[in-house]
Amino acid sequence: MLLVEKYPEAAFEALRAGVLESKDDWTRTRLIELVSGLRDDSVVDFLLDEMKNAPGISTRVSAARGLRLRNREEPILSMSEEWKRTLLRGNAVNGEELVEFLAYCGSAVAIHSLGFKLANRSIDLRLQVVRALGETEDWSHRFRLESEVLIPGQEKPKEPIPEVEAAVEELLVTVLADRDARLGMSCNVGDIYCYDPRICDMAAYSLSKRFKNKYPFDFSVPLHERDGQILKLQNTWRSSK
Repeated sequence: MLLVEKYPEAAFEALRAGVLESKDDWTRTRLIELVSGLRDDSVVDFLLDEMKNAPGISTRVSAARGLRLRNREEPILSMSEEWKRTLLRGNAVNGEELVEFLAYCGSAVAIHSLGFKLANRSIDLRLQVVRALGETEDWSHRFRLESEVLIPGQEKPKEPIPEVEAAVEELLVTVLADRDARLGMSCNVGDIYCYDPRICDMAAYSLSKRFKNKYPFDFSVPLHERDGQILKLQNTWRSSK
Protein backbone atom coordinates (compact mmCIF):
# COMPACT_ATOMS: atom_id res chain seq x y z
CA MET A 1 0.00 0.00 0.00
CA LEU A 2 2.95 2.34 0.68
CA LEU A 3 4.07 1.99 -2.95
CA VAL A 4 0.61 2.95 -4.17
CA GLU A 5 0.43 6.02 -1.93
CA LYS A 6 3.98 7.24 -2.54
CA TYR A 7 4.38 6.53 -6.26
CA PRO A 8 0.87 6.34 -7.75
CA GLU A 9 2.14 6.89 -11.30
CA ALA A 10 4.48 3.90 -11.16
CA ALA A 11 2.31 1.69 -9.00
CA PHE A 12 0.35 -0.02 -11.75
CA GLU A 13 3.31 -1.44 -13.64
CA ALA A 14 4.97 -2.60 -10.43
CA LEU A 15 1.80 -4.28 -9.18
CA ARG A 16 1.09 -5.76 -12.60
CA ALA A 17 4.53 -7.34 -12.64
CA GLY A 18 3.97 -8.68 -9.14
CA VAL A 19 0.64 -10.22 -10.13
CA LEU A 20 2.11 -11.98 -13.15
CA GLU A 21 5.08 -13.26 -11.14
CA SER A 22 3.10 -14.45 -8.11
CA LYS A 23 2.97 -18.20 -7.62
CA ASP A 24 0.10 -18.51 -5.16
CA ASP A 25 -3.53 -17.43 -5.35
CA TRP A 26 -3.55 -15.55 -2.04
CA THR A 27 -0.70 -13.21 -3.04
CA ARG A 28 -2.10 -12.67 -6.51
CA THR A 29 -5.52 -11.86 -5.07
CA ARG A 30 -4.13 -9.30 -2.62
CA LEU A 31 -2.19 -7.60 -5.41
CA ILE A 32 -5.31 -7.49 -7.58
CA GLU A 33 -7.11 -5.75 -4.71
CA LEU A 34 -4.41 -3.07 -4.73
CA VAL A 35 -4.62 -2.76 -8.51
CA SER A 36 -8.38 -2.28 -8.21
CA GLY A 37 -7.87 0.88 -6.17
CA LEU A 38 -5.69 2.62 -8.76
CA ARG A 39 -6.95 5.34 -11.10
CA ASP A 40 -4.65 4.34 -13.94
CA ASP A 41 -6.58 3.94 -17.21
CA SER A 42 -4.82 0.65 -17.90
CA VAL A 43 -6.37 -0.99 -14.83
CA VAL A 44 -9.64 -1.97 -16.54
CA ASP A 45 -8.04 -3.97 -19.34
CA PHE A 46 -5.75 -5.72 -16.89
CA LEU A 47 -8.62 -6.62 -14.56
CA LEU A 48 -10.65 -7.94 -17.48
CA ASP A 49 -7.78 -10.21 -18.44
CA GLU A 50 -7.29 -11.42 -14.86
CA MET A 51 -11.02 -12.05 -14.44
CA LYS A 52 -10.97 -14.33 -17.48
CA ASN A 53 -7.53 -15.93 -17.31
CA ALA A 54 -6.13 -15.88 -13.75
CA PRO A 55 -5.38 -19.44 -12.60
CA GLY A 56 -7.20 -19.15 -9.25
CA ILE A 57 -10.87 -18.49 -8.63
CA SER A 58 -10.10 -16.10 -5.76
CA THR A 59 -8.12 -13.88 -8.10
CA ARG A 60 -10.80 -13.98 -10.77
CA VAL A 61 -13.47 -12.97 -8.27
CA SER A 62 -11.26 -10.19 -6.90
CA ALA A 63 -10.77 -8.81 -10.41
CA ALA A 64 -14.53 -9.02 -10.96
CA ARG A 65 -15.12 -6.97 -7.81
CA GLY A 66 -12.72 -4.29 -8.98
CA LEU A 67 -14.47 -4.10 -12.32
CA ARG A 68 -17.94 -4.05 -10.79
CA LEU A 69 -16.96 -1.13 -8.57
CA ARG A 70 -16.31 0.70 -11.84
CA ASN A 71 -19.86 -0.12 -12.92
CA ARG A 72 -18.70 -2.60 -15.54
CA GLU A 73 -21.23 -5.21 -16.64
CA GLU A 74 -18.78 -7.87 -17.83
CA PRO A 75 -18.20 -9.39 -14.37
CA ILE A 76 -21.88 -10.24 -13.94
CA LEU A 77 -21.96 -12.63 -16.89
CA SER A 78 -18.45 -13.92 -16.24
CA MET A 79 -19.09 -14.79 -12.57
CA SER A 80 -22.52 -16.21 -13.42
CA GLU A 81 -20.83 -18.62 -15.81
CA GLU A 82 -18.23 -19.46 -13.14
CA TRP A 83 -21.06 -20.32 -10.77
CA LYS A 84 -22.66 -22.66 -13.29
CA ARG A 85 -19.32 -24.34 -13.94
CA THR A 86 -18.86 -25.11 -10.25
CA LEU A 87 -22.02 -27.22 -10.45
CA LEU A 88 -20.57 -29.20 -13.33
CA ARG A 89 -17.44 -29.74 -11.24
CA GLY A 90 -19.47 -31.06 -8.32
CA ASN A 91 -19.64 -28.05 -5.97
CA ALA A 92 -15.98 -27.21 -6.33
CA VAL A 93 -14.17 -25.42 -3.54
CA ASN A 94 -14.36 -21.60 -3.35
CA GLY A 95 -17.98 -21.51 -4.45
CA GLU A 96 -18.46 -19.30 -1.40
CA GLU A 97 -16.64 -16.40 -3.05
CA LEU A 98 -18.87 -16.62 -6.09
CA VAL A 99 -21.95 -16.60 -3.88
CA GLU A 100 -20.79 -13.39 -2.24
CA PHE A 101 -20.04 -11.70 -5.55
CA LEU A 102 -23.34 -12.65 -7.16
CA ALA A 103 -25.37 -11.80 -4.06
CA TYR A 104 -23.78 -8.39 -3.56
CA CYS A 105 -22.99 -7.12 -7.08
CA GLY A 106 -26.27 -5.27 -7.54
CA SER A 107 -27.64 -7.25 -10.48
CA ALA A 108 -30.94 -9.10 -10.92
CA VAL A 109 -29.20 -11.27 -13.53
CA ALA A 110 -26.69 -12.35 -10.88
CA ILE A 111 -29.46 -13.22 -8.42
CA HIS A 112 -31.24 -15.34 -11.03
CA SER A 113 -27.93 -17.08 -11.70
CA LEU A 114 -27.63 -17.97 -8.02
CA GLY A 115 -30.97 -19.73 -8.31
CA PHE A 116 -29.81 -21.87 -11.24
CA LYS A 117 -30.30 -25.48 -10.07
CA LEU A 118 -29.79 -24.30 -6.49
CA ALA A 119 -31.47 -27.43 -5.14
CA ASN A 120 -28.62 -29.48 -6.66
CA ARG A 121 -25.98 -27.60 -4.69
CA SER A 122 -24.44 -28.76 -1.43
CA ILE A 123 -26.41 -27.83 1.66
CA ASP A 124 -23.59 -25.55 2.79
CA LEU A 125 -23.73 -23.52 -0.41
CA ARG A 126 -27.52 -23.37 -0.29
CA LEU A 127 -27.29 -22.11 3.26
CA GLN A 128 -24.74 -19.50 2.29
CA VAL A 129 -26.92 -18.27 -0.58
CA VAL A 130 -29.97 -17.70 1.61
CA ARG A 131 -27.93 -16.03 4.34
CA ALA A 132 -26.15 -13.75 1.86
CA LEU A 133 -29.47 -12.70 0.36
CA GLY A 134 -30.64 -11.51 3.77
CA GLU A 135 -27.97 -8.80 3.87
CA THR A 136 -29.24 -5.30 3.16
CA GLU A 137 -26.05 -3.26 2.76
CA ASP A 138 -25.60 -1.75 -0.68
CA TRP A 139 -23.24 -3.79 -2.85
CA SER A 140 -20.60 -1.11 -3.47
CA HIS A 141 -20.12 -0.60 0.27
CA ARG A 142 -19.76 -4.33 0.88
CA PHE A 143 -17.26 -4.71 -1.99
CA ARG A 144 -15.21 -1.82 -0.60
CA LEU A 145 -15.09 -3.54 2.78
CA GLU A 146 -13.98 -6.83 1.22
CA SER A 147 -11.35 -5.40 -1.11
CA GLU A 148 -10.23 -2.52 1.16
CA VAL A 149 -10.23 -0.10 -1.77
CA LEU A 150 -12.15 3.07 -2.49
CA ILE A 151 -13.06 3.72 -6.10
CA PRO A 152 -13.78 7.35 -7.05
CA GLY A 153 -17.52 7.89 -7.31
CA GLN A 154 -18.36 4.98 -4.99
CA GLU A 155 -18.17 6.90 -1.72
CA LYS A 156 -21.94 7.22 -1.18
CA PRO A 157 -24.23 4.26 -0.44
CA LYS A 158 -26.53 3.25 -3.26
CA GLU A 159 -30.30 2.93 -3.01
CA PRO A 160 -31.88 -0.54 -3.33
CA ILE A 161 -32.48 -1.54 -6.94
CA PRO A 162 -36.12 -2.63 -7.47
CA GLU A 163 -35.23 -5.33 -10.00
CA VAL A 164 -32.66 -6.81 -7.63
CA GLU A 165 -35.04 -6.70 -4.66
CA ALA A 166 -37.71 -8.49 -6.71
CA ALA A 167 -35.25 -11.20 -7.80
CA VAL A 168 -34.07 -11.72 -4.21
CA GLU A 169 -37.63 -11.97 -2.94
CA GLU A 170 -38.58 -14.53 -5.58
CA LEU A 171 -35.53 -16.71 -4.95
CA LEU A 172 -35.94 -16.69 -1.17
CA VAL A 173 -39.64 -17.55 -1.44
CA THR A 174 -38.75 -20.46 -3.72
CA VAL A 175 -36.26 -21.77 -1.16
CA LEU A 176 -38.95 -21.81 1.55
CA ALA A 177 -39.84 -25.26 0.20
CA ASP A 178 -36.38 -26.64 1.05
CA ARG A 179 -36.74 -28.48 4.40
CA ASP A 180 -33.20 -29.89 4.50
CA ALA A 181 -31.33 -29.28 7.77
CA ARG A 182 -27.62 -28.66 8.14
CA LEU A 183 -26.98 -31.29 10.77
CA GLY A 184 -24.12 -30.67 13.16
CA MET A 185 -24.05 -26.91 12.54
CA SER A 186 -24.66 -24.22 15.15
CA CYS A 187 -24.92 -20.51 14.39
CA ASN A 188 -26.31 -17.19 15.51
CA VAL A 189 -29.51 -16.08 13.81
CA GLY A 190 -30.05 -12.56 15.05
CA ASP A 191 -30.24 -12.93 18.83
CA ILE A 192 -31.02 -16.65 18.62
CA TYR A 193 -28.40 -19.40 18.83
CA CYS A 194 -29.63 -22.36 16.82
CA TYR A 195 -28.56 -25.90 16.03
CA ASP A 196 -29.10 -27.89 12.83
CA PRO A 197 -30.63 -24.94 10.93
CA ARG A 198 -33.08 -25.76 8.14
CA ILE A 199 -32.73 -24.06 4.77
CA CYS A 200 -36.39 -22.97 4.84
CA ASP A 201 -36.00 -21.32 8.24
CA MET A 202 -32.92 -19.42 7.11
CA ALA A 203 -34.73 -18.32 3.94
CA ALA A 204 -37.67 -17.12 6.01
CA TYR A 205 -35.34 -15.24 8.33
CA SER A 206 -33.60 -13.59 5.36
CA LEU A 207 -36.97 -12.55 3.97
CA SER A 208 -37.90 -11.03 7.33
CA LYS A 209 -34.63 -9.08 7.39
CA ARG A 210 -34.85 -7.78 3.87
CA PHE A 211 -38.62 -7.25 3.64
CA LYS A 212 -39.54 -6.63 7.26
CA ASN A 213 -43.09 -5.43 6.88
CA LYS A 214 -44.14 -7.99 4.29
CA TYR A 215 -42.61 -11.19 5.70
CA PRO A 216 -42.54 -11.29 9.53
CA PHE A 217 -40.85 -14.39 10.95
CA ASP A 218 -39.97 -15.44 14.49
CA PHE A 219 -37.04 -17.85 14.55
CA SER A 220 -37.32 -18.47 18.30
CA VAL A 221 -40.58 -20.45 18.28
CA PRO A 222 -40.82 -24.27 18.06
CA LEU A 223 -40.49 -26.02 14.71
CA HIS A 224 -44.20 -26.64 14.15
CA GLU A 225 -44.91 -22.94 14.68
CA ARG A 226 -42.16 -22.00 12.26
CA ASP A 227 -43.75 -24.30 9.70
CA GLY A 228 -47.00 -22.39 10.13
CA GLN A 229 -45.21 -19.07 9.69
CA ILE A 230 -43.50 -20.32 6.53
CA LEU A 231 -46.85 -21.33 5.09
CA LYS A 232 -48.11 -17.80 5.75
CA LEU A 233 -45.07 -16.32 4.00
CA GLN A 234 -45.73 -18.51 0.97
CA ASN A 235 -49.38 -17.42 0.94
CA THR A 236 -48.31 -13.78 1.21
CA TRP A 237 -46.16 -14.23 -1.88
CA ARG A 238 -48.94 -15.91 -3.83
CA SER A 239 -51.50 -13.25 -2.89
CA SER A 240 -49.18 -10.47 -4.05
CA LYS A 241 -48.90 -11.93 -7.57
